[in-house]
Formats: sequence, C-alpha cells, structure tokens
Amino acid sequence: MKRKFVEYISSITPLSKEEEELMLESYPIKQFNKGDYILEEG
Repeated sequence: MKRKFVEYISSITPLSKEEEELMLESYPIKQFNKGDYILEEG
C-alpha cells in the first residue's frame, strides 16, 4: 500500500530516493475495515 502511494505521487512529479523515504516516514498509512469509525466524538 505504501509503495502505491509513492508510485502515484511519482507519476505526478519526479521524486528522489531521499524524498520517497521521507514521505514513507512522514505519512503513516492506515487501513480500516468496513464499518470502522474513523472520526469519534469528543
């Protein structure tokens, strides 16, 4: 999943290896199951 994110961004603008690594470290990717609540009250 993380690789797809980097590939998508790379299709828009070229990224160096350092930029790819920085993106993977800076933006955690979470997967949710159907029915999970992403936002909670409070």
